[in-house]
Amino acid sequence: CSAIVVAVLWAASPFLMLAVTPPVLLLQRSLLHADLLHAARSDAKTRLANAAYWRQVAEREISRAARAGRPLSVLLVDIDHFKQVNDRFGHLIGDVILLAVADTLRAAARPRDLVGRFGGEEFVILLAEVGREHAVDIAERIRRQVAATHCRLDGRPPLSVTVSVGVATHHGTAGDLSALIARADTALYRAKADGRNRVRLADPLCTPA
Repeated sequence: CSAIVVAVLWAASPFLMLAVTPPVLLLQRSLLHADLLHAARSDAKTRLANAAYWRQVAEREISRAARAGRPLSVLLVDIDHFKQVNDRFGHLIGDVILLAVADTLRAAARPRDLVGRFGGEEFVILLAEVGREHAVDIAERIRRQVAATHCRLDGRPPLSVTVSVGVATHHGTAGDLSALIARADTALYRAKADGRNRVRLADPLCTPA
């Protein structure tokens, strides 16, 4: 006979009640719980980490980096001229572009990095134990890979987009995640102002290649 799992429940009466649950039902419940947990942590459109979950993990990582005296970097990635893509080709094509960029970011990240979507066409990547020079190298690689990606659309020529990237690094001392993101956002704004399809570093003492 098949194995069973017996859970002992205490009822309000003086008797013990035995609830017998088949293993397949326990497995189904476990899978459902995992699906619900993943849905709560994921952006519905791209399946990357959503903003709330990304911030939760980033807060934990920045505290750990401060205790260990290790660096931590954040990349803010924004699709260039995305509004024009939506206006010209429609939101369905815009969604194809979003997914293509999300897949490129996911593929470029290390297993321990956390890639998230902040909303709209803006993405964020948490790079644990990565200093500013290495972070800029990663950002440049991502920028090149996105530019080289061509989305094939039915009845249309292949479409490609570019991204601008802002980089900010936490240097292993007590720090604030919101301030780190704000620095990355300032660097992203500079990348946009300088002509887009560029990487800019938040630290004014360091100039990205």
